[in-house]
Amino acid sequence: MMERVTATDAAYIKLGRSGQWERLCREDGTARLGYNDVDHDLALSGDRGGLRQQFIDQGLSQGAASSHASQVLRFYDDSPDTIWITFSDGQLWWAFLEGPVEYLGGSPEEMEARGSRLRRTRDGWHSTSAGGKPLLIPELNGALTRTAAYRGTICSVERSDYLMRKVNDESLSEIDTARQARHEMLASIRALTAMLTWQDFELLVELVFAGSGWRRVSATGGTQKTIDLELVMPLTDETAFVQVKSRTDQAQFDDYLDRFAARSDDRMFYVYHTAAKELRNPDSAVTVIGPDRLASLVLEAGLFDWLLEKAD
Repeated sequence: MMERVTATDAAYIKLGRSGQWERLCREDGTARLGYNDVDHDLALSGDRGGLRQQFIDQGLSQGAASSHASQVLRFYDDSPDTIWITFSDGQLWWAFLEGPVEYLGGSPEEMEARGSRLRRTRDGWHSTSAGGKPLLIPELNGALTRTAAYRGTICSVERSDYLMRKVNDESLSEIDTARQARHEMLASIRALTAMLTWQDFELLVELVFAGSGWRRVSATGGTQKTIDLELVMPLTDETAFVQVKSRTDQAQFDDYLDRFAARSDDRMFYVYHTAAKELRNPDSAVTVIGPDRLASLVLEAGLFDWLLEKAD
C-alpha cells in the first residue's frame, strides 16, 4: 500500500525501438531517450526554435520537426508533478521522473543499445495501483491503452483522469451504482432459480450450456427430480455428463463422482442451486456449478427475462 498518487499532468513514453529498453529502465529505475543527433545543450536551454531547425536540417518537414522538438522538450521538462506511463509485458507501468537529463553519448551502437540520454525516476517504475492491484492491459479502458499505438516516442495521455483513478483504485459513482445493481441482480437470480420447478431448472441449465456451445445428446431420468444431461462439444467432440440437482449435499455429490468414474465421458458438470455447505471437489475433470456461479452464467447468457417469466 502507498499513499494516494497525485499528478497535474500525464505523459506516455516509448522506451526504445519496439520497447528494447523497457527491461533496462525497470531494472535501474530510469527513463531513456534516443534522438542521438539532438544537441544536449540546446535541449537543456529549452530552445524550441533551435531544436526545430535542427530537425529541419536533417530533412524533416516543418510539421514533423515541430513534433519531434516538442517530444524532446517534454522529456527535458523537469516538472515533478508529471506522471509518466509506458506499456510492457501486458501491464501499464508508471513513474515520476526527477532531476536533470543525463547525457550518455557514445558510439551509435552504444546509444542504440541503451539510449543517448536518461532521467532517473523518483522511486522506480510501478505496475500496480496504490493499493497493490496489477494494472493489466486487458482490464484497462481502450481509450488509455491505445496510447501504446502512438507512432512517436512521447505524447500526452488524453484520459489522464481515468489513469489517475486506476492508479488510485478509485471509481466513478456511476460505476459503483452499476456494480451494486449487478450485485442485486445476481442475488435476485439466485432467489428466482431456487423457485423453479425441477423441470424448469433442468431446462435453465440446458439453455446455459447451449449458450456456451454444448449440444444436448440425450437425457435420462424421466419424471425424476434429478435429470442427467449428456452433452457434446461439436468443436472438439468432447463429451460431458451433467448432473442437475435442486438440493444436494456432499454425500450425494460423492456418489456421483463414483458414477462418473465408471463412465467414459471426458468431463462431468454438477449443477445445483441449494446446499447446506460448499461441496468439496477432488477431481479436476469435474466442474461444480453452485448458485453463485450459476447466477453469473444465467446473467451472461441473457436468460434473466426467461427466468423471471418462469418463476412468476
